[in-house]
Amino acid sequence: MPERGGPTTQAGIFFQNSVAALYLGRMLDAQIRPVWERVKSVRVEAPTEVDDIVVEFADGHRMYVQAKIDIRVGDDAWDTLWQHFTAQHVGCDFRAGIDRLHFRIGTSDSHLDDLLEACERASTSALYCEPMCS
Repeated sequence: MPERGGPTTQAGIFFQNSVAALYLGRMLDAQIRPVWERVKSVRVEAPTEVDDIVVEFADGHRMYVQAKIDIRVGDDAWDTLWQHFTAQHVGCDFRAGIDRLHFRIGTSDSHLDDLLEACERASTSALYCEPMCS
C-alpha cells in the first residue's frame, strides 16, 4: 500500500482514472452491444454526490461509480462513502430501479469480502428483510 499523503492521493487518482478508462474504452469499442450496455458518455469528478465517475448509457440509465484503491471499515472514508451513496440514492436526479450505484475497490481486506458476500446474498433475496437462519 502506498504511504499516506501525496503518494496515496496520486495512487487513488490513478486508480480512478484507470476505472474511467475502462468505460471510455467501451465507449470507443466498435463491438455491437445491447443499448443498455452501450456507453454514451463518461464524466470524471462529476457534480454529484457519488462523483468519481458517472457513466451514461444509450438507454438513458446512469451508473454512479465510487472508486477507492484502499478503504477500511470504520475509517472516515468508509462512513463518507455510504453517506454519499445514500444522498445520491435519495437525490432528485437518481432514478431508483433505473440508475445504478457502483463501488470499485482496488484492494480489499476480509471486511470487504464480507460486504461482497452480503451484497451477493441480498441480490438473490426474495424479500427486503429476510429472516435470519439459526
